[in-house]
Amino acid sequence: MILLFLIASLLLGILCGMSGTQFWLFSLISWHTDLILYLLMFSVGISVGMQRGIFSKIKEYHLKIFIIPFGIIAGSFLGGILCSWILSMPVSYGAAIASGLGAITPPLIIITIIAALLTAFADVPAVQNAFAGIRVCVCVLIFNSILKLWKSSMVDKKCLAIFLVITAGSLFLDLSPI
Repeated sequence: MILLFLIASLLLGILCGMSGTQFWLFSLISWHTDLILYLLMFSVGISVGMQRGIFSKIKEYHLKIFIIPFGIIAGSFLGGILCSWILSMPVSYGAAIASGLGAITPPLIIITIIAALLTAFADVPAVQNAFAGIRVCVCVLIFNSILKLWKSSMVDKKCLAIFLVITAGSLFLDLSPI
């Protein structure tokens, strides 16, 4: 199902691009592509920075830990350059397409396999019981995260007052806290 949605999205995008009509949202996105990519890289950096102990692991494994990722990046980049040369297109286009496909393909394959397995075994009682247990675990983990956030952020009465005002506003006044 995810694969069909991905293909349909791609085909719809191609048709919109070929139609020549200008939609304000598409124009806005295409004008700010670099900014969107920078924001994505910034969020990846935040995700990496939030991993506790990552720098100690890098020191432990030295530069050997980067051999496979750099090999994959170099292979994708060189493949994109080769394909752009074969198809007589700008090198930047070929490299961008190869980078996009390199980022999208592995998760797409993994998600498709997991979805197929879940669909095939969804009716098995043991699988249903396992997912019921997982649901409980996820609820406990969410509750635990809420408690940790509460303990670390409620440091004084001012924080509590701000929290209560925002909670009341979002519950009774239909205001978004974001």
